[in-house]
Amino acid sequence: MTIMQMLVTGMILIIIATVTLAVLSYGAFKVRERRAPRRAGAPASGAPLFFERVRLNSAPLQREE
Repeated sequence: MTIMQMLVTGMILIIIATVTLAVLSYGAFKVRERRAPRRAGAPASGAPLFFERVRLNSAPLQREE
């Protein structure tokens, strides 16, 4: 094997490993998301667990004259 063939083989193996890890990571994320544990006193479904949603008032500001 020449050095060029070894480099190409190494690059192909690295690409295959990267794609495999990406697919496995996405699958693990989906499984974790589906099996999220529920504790007593946890917020209702769809509610954020750690952050509070802040909404700004949509009315325009009133100028004081």
